[in-house]
Amino acid sequence: MAQFILVCDRAGRQAGGRAAALEECARALWPPSIVPAPTKLVEDGSLALAVVNPNEGVALRGTSLCLGRILDTPGAWWRPGSSPPDGTYSLIRCSPDEVETVADLAASRGVWYYHDPDVFLASSSQRALVTLLGSFELEPTAVTWMVTSGSLGPLPSYDRRLRRVSPDGTVKLDRHTWELDVRSRWEPYQPQDLSDEEHVRRLNDAVVETCAYLVPDVERWPVLLSGGYDSRTILVGLLQAGARPRCVTWGFEASLRDERSDAAIASRLAREVGARHDFFRLDGRPGRTAEALERFVTVSEGQLPDFTMYADAFETWETLAAEGCVGVVRGDNHGWGYLGEFSSDLNVRHHCGADLLDDYAPSHPIRRLGLPRQSWPAELTRRDGEDLLGYRDRLQHSLFIPSRISPLNDLKAPYLEIVNPLQARRVADVVASLPERLRVHPGALARALDVHGPAVPFASRPAATLHQILAAAATREVIAEGLRTATARRLFDAPALEAVARELVSPPRRPGRARAARTLRAMLPRRVLNVAMPMVGARLDSREMALRMFVAARAVELFETRGPARSRLAPLPLPAIPSPGNSRARQYPHMQSNRA
Repeated sequence: MAQFILVCDRAGRQAGGRAAALEECARALWPPSIVPAPTKLVEDGSLALAVVNPNEGVALRGTSLCLGRILDTPGAWWRPGSSPPDGTYSLIRCSPDEVETVADLAASRGVWYYHDPDVFLASSSQRALVTLLGSFELEPTAVTWMVTSGSLGPLPSYDRRLRRVSPDGTVKLDRHTWELDVRSRWEPYQPQDLSDEEHVRRLNDAVVETCAYLVPDVERWPVLLSGGYDSRTILVGLLQAGARPRCVTWGFEASLRDERSDAAIASRLAREVGARHDFFRLDGRPGRTAEALERFVTVSEGQLPDFTMYADAFETWETLAAEGCVGVVRGDNHGWGYLGEFSSDLNVRHHCGADLLDDYAPSHPIRRLGLPRQSWPAELTRRDGEDLLGYRDRLQHSLFIPSRISPLNDLKAPYLEIVNPLQARRVADVVASLPERLRVHPGALARALDVHGPAVPFASRPAATLHQILAAAATREVIAEGLRTATARRLFDAPALEAVARELVSPPRRPGRARAARTLRAMLPRRVLNVAMPMVGARLDSREMALRMFVAARAVELFETRGPARSRLAPLPLPAIPSPGNSRARQYPHMQSNRA
C-alpha cells in the first residue's frame, strides 16, 4: 500500500522547499478513489524520506524503510551493509555515513534512483523522481521497446537519467565521498545429485517454512488464487503451516461457467480445502474502459500494456483495501518451469520478452511507425561457453523479472502490500539445486502437489484475456482516440499512425481466417514455432500493437505533465485533497463471495 520518495542532499547543502516538494509528489502518487493515510515525512539533516499512504504493514526505523514483507528473522534490516533478510521487499537503509537501497532476489518492488554531484534521489515511482528533477528527458528507444516487446525491455525507464535497482542488487551512496557502489548478484543454477523424492521434499519444506511467516496475519493477507500450479503451491503451503487463508480470484463472469477456467477451478479448489473464496467480476460495471485505461497507465507508469486484470478500473483492489486487507499473497515462481525448447539466441530473447524491431518481418506494420532501432546490450549477449538454458536463466533473472514480473507488483502496491513466498531466497536456493527434469514445467511443483494437494484438476483456460477486451468496440475506440493526440503524432510516423487508428475502429476483415491462424499457432509445438520464428519474424496482432502504442504515448504525456521546467525541489502548488465521500462506505456490486 505504501510507496516512498527519498532525497539526500550533498553534505552541508539544504534544498529550499524540500518538504513541500515531497508532499506534492506524494499526493500525485495517491491511488485513485481512496482517501490515503497522511504522508509520513522523516527528515534528518540533509536527508528526507516521504512514506506515501503508510499502514501498519510498513516497517520504518528512523529514515530506514522496508516495503513488502520480511519472511525471516528480521535482524538489523535497517543498517546499511548488514545481511538482507529473506523475503520479498525493497529496503531503504540510511545512516550518517551511507544511504543504501536493496532489492530482493526478484526485485519484487521496483526502485529507481538518480545521482548527480549535488543530490541522490530514490523512489518506488519514476514519476516522483521526474517531478523532483523538474524536467523529463525521453529515452526514444523506450517507446520502441514498449511497442516491440510490450515492456521497457532492458531499459529502466522512459527517462534516460533514471536507473533501476537490479534483482538481488544494492545501490550504496557514500555520503562523504558522494560515490555510488552498484552491485547485483547472479549465480547460475547448480543441480545437486539427489533423488527426485529428496528434491521434492526439500522444496516442499522450504515453501512451508516460508509460508509459516505469513500465518499470524493471514486473515488480512488473502491469496490470489488461480487454477494453476504456483498459487496452489502457496495455498497448500499455508494449509500445511496451519493457516486457512481467504482466496481471491478475478475475471469475466462467464469464466465461472467454464469448468476448465482459472475462475471455476480456483472456486472448486477453495471449496475442497474449506477456504473462503471471493470472485471479482471484471465486467461487473461496463462502460469504464476509458477510466480503466487511464488509471492503468497512471498507476503502472507505462511499464506494461496488458490491462486485462485491471479492466474494472482497479475496483477489485479498492475493495480489498477498503475491507482492511494489508496485502495480498502472490504465487509468482522464480526460475523454475516454463523452460520451453530453445534452438537459438533469438528464441531465448523472444521467450524472455525482448523482441527487437529487426525481429519483425519487413512487411509488418510495425516497421512503418518510424520507431528508432534498439541496440541489444553487450552484457545481455550469450557468453562464451554458456548454453541456451543457462542463457535463458540469466535473462530471466536480469531482464524478464524486472521488466515483466516486478511491474505487476507495482500495479497493486498503491493499494496493498505484496508478498511472493515462491520468490523467497530459501525457496530459490532449493530451486537452484533442481535438475532440469524437475524444473521443466510443472516438474517439482506437480510432484509436491501430488503428495500434499487436493485432487482438483488444473485449469487450462484463463478467466479473462486481452484478446477478449480488445475485441470490444468501445475499447478499440478509446485506444484509437488516444492515438490521435499530439504526443502520439510526435512519437510515431503520422500516416502510419492514422492507418493504425483507422484499422482499429474498422470492422475486422476475414475474422475466420485470423481465428484459424491463432488456433493453428496454439496447436503447434513450441519447437515448431521456434524453428519458424526466424523465417516469419516476431508475431504481433495489430490491435495489441495499437494498445502498446497507446500506452507509450500516454506514458510520455504523463511524465511530461509531471515534469514541467522549474528549479529542483522548489516549492510546488499542491493539488486538492480528494473528498472523503469517495472512500470506505462504497458498495461493491462486482464481488461475489463463497464462504466455506
